[in-house]
Amino acid sequence: MAFEYNADGRTISIKSKFFRVLVLVLFILFFIGIVFSIIVDGLYRNDIDDYSNTHEELKTYAPISNVAYEKDTELIYVFYKESNAVNVYNYSGNYEWSVSIPKQQNGEASFYLENGTLYLIWYDTYIYNAESGAFIDKHESTDEECAKSKSFEEANNLKNTDIDFNVVDVFVKNKDNGIVRYIVDRPEYYALINPFVGWAVGFISALLIAVITIIKVIVQKSLDK
Repeated sequence: MAFEYNADGRTISIKSKFFRVLVLVLFILFFIGIVFSIIVDGLYRNDIDDYSNTHEELKTYAPISNVAYEKDTELIYVFYKESNAVNVYNYSGNYEWSVSIPKQQNGEASFYLENGTLYLIWYDTYIYNAESGAFIDKHESTDEECAKSKSFEEANNLKNTDIDFNVVDVFVKNKDNGIVRYIVDRPEYYALINPFVGWAVGFISALLIAVITIIKVIVQKSLDK
């Protein structure tokens, strides 16, 4: 911020052009952040309403929420909470099948595996054969099922395997030579395609606007004395 001084060195005015430009830029960043978040939320959603059949591999920008592995069938289940879907691959990395449930207005989807059965939960519980993806049943979710899905997520099904994941990729890491083989391999910039990034930009911009405005008011009051 630029200042003008009198002969005694006392600040007598504040040039406002820089202030106005800075605030304008921050306002633009604020709106860009909000719009970005709304757009990304739309990108996460899928339009599949058919929950009773398997589908082609879901391509989504959504972060990977959880990954599970069934040793008996050597199937890897990649869960996208924001897209309410599960993509399934074999241990070699070949795609097998996908299931998806309708997007509800609020709340978060969850899933768990139990006794060769896959449970996808969002208000209702959708039950599938964990090996083939064949639809079995649908009913209103019970407290027990919701608790099981939460426990399943917290338990980390991959503890004793060489499979690992982050929000972008799923991979198998050879413990002997460190060689990584990808099951799901997406561009790293997918990690930035997140509504949180937009909300963070919007919040920081709004906060800076407030701070700059307060500083300007304080400085102006000191000059008016």
